[in-house]
Order: sequence, then C-alpha cells, then structure tokens
Amino acid sequence: MVSLKENQEELIRLQKSQQPLDKPDRLLTAKEVRILMNVSARTVWNWNQSGSLPHVALGGRKYYRESDAIKHKR
Repeated sequence: MVSLKENQEELIRLQKSQQPLDKPDRLLTAKEVRILMNVSARTVWNWNQSGSLPHVALGGRKYYRESDAIKHKR
C-alpha cells in the first residue's frame, strides 16, 4: 500500500512536469525542427519513423511539440 506522503510527493512531481496552461507548447513543422536541431530532413524523417520524436497530426500534416524536440536534442 502506498502511503499518503508518497502520493503527495508523486503529485508534486507530476505538477512540476506539466506545462502551465497559460503557456501551451508550440508546434513546429519538420523544417523548424531541422533548423532548431541542426539536422537534415532525412534525420527528422528517421526519428518520426522510429517513434523517437513523437508528432501530432493536424489536417493531414505532422507537427512536433517544441518541448519534445528540445528533450530529443539532449
């Protein structure tokens, strides 16, 4: 059984990891990801195919969350 203290610590950790609602994550095109990360179009395509850089599909186009691209860069 999980203690109340452990639940509180987990809740605090999750709250800190969330994006603030007043500042939504920016969506980037593949070209913007290439420029941000200084990589080729093929590299972004490979990341997309392997699932290592998640994308959001809107209107038949793929966009990448800026925070995911920055995490991937590390």
